[in-house]
Amino acid sequence: AETRQAVQSEVRQAFANGDYAAIEARYAKALSSSERTRSGLFIASLVRMAAVPEPSGTSQTPGRDDHWDAVDRKLQVWARQYPQSPLVAIAQSTSFRGHAWSWRGDGYAHTVPPEAWKKVREYGQRAFDALMAREATGRKDPYWYVEMINIASLQGWPAERFSTLVKQATDAFPSNYDIYFTAAYGLTPRWGGSTQAVAQLADYAVRNTRRTEGESMYARIYWSVAQILDAELSGPEVNWKRIRAGFEDIVKRYPDPWNLNNYAKFACEAHDYPTAKRVLARIGDDIDQEAWGDRATYIRCKQFAASSPTAAK
Repeated sequence: AETRQAVQSEVRQAFANGDYAAIEARYAKALSSSERTRSGLFIASLVRMAAVPEPSGTSQTPGRDDHWDAVDRKLQVWARQYPQSPLVAIAQSTSFRGHAWSWRGDGYAHTVPPEAWKKVREYGQRAFDALMAREATGRKDPYWYVEMINIASLQGWPAERFSTLVKQATDAFPSNYDIYFTAAYGLTPRWGGSTQAVAQLADYAVRNTRRTEGESMYARIYWSVAQILDAELSGPEVNWKRIRAGFEDIVKRYPDPWNLNNYAKFACEAHDYPTAKRVLARIGDDIDQEAWGDRATYIRCKQFAASSPTAAK
């Protein structure tokens, strides 16, 4: 958590100061070295996400134009300074996509006014165009593909076109977590996909990464979509045993408290209390409150785990 926060703070401050050279240098270093956090996530992904500030506070301005137009002006300056940078295209697309979502809002589709949908389509197209403007250099960067997959979901690409894009991305960068995470998000039922489609992607991700990651990606895929999957981890639509095997490989390679705490939480959500008991014992007092969301969730898990046998079956 400390590494994530430090990187995000560094990049956000650089953007606020207009120090785009610092952001480009940090990103290039992280990308070329495949630098990771202690939990195994890629630093380059943290840099590209932190490079575009989210709206803060409240505003009466429709679509948060007050925030996004100011961000766009700064990104235009950055783009002029670095005309070949794929990171600028990624940042511009991310900003336009954020602007589209500010117009759409979080409500159900039928509650969005027609004029807002028009803005969603407009900014979605601008996001796509920003990426395509630097396609030649972009296709050499995994996060160009990550952002394009985000745009594909926003624009509602047909399944065949979406799958083709994901295949291109994973063929080019088979070990990049974020490509799979973003694709999995777009394959959830809320985006017109299915739990079966998520399971198939998780299996595909494991086959592509097993040599270096073992079964880890099966767990990481479900971890990435846990909040929107709308399926019980203990239910028939989800293979908890494969997720558990994935978590075992994650904590073997990256025994960070963040990973261990999330593993225990997932085990409780799957009603696998023997596994939760074992992992909680390993955690001891090294509790990561952010992983649990709130202390009550941790206490409930610990109580259920304490009354369970010691070996999962």
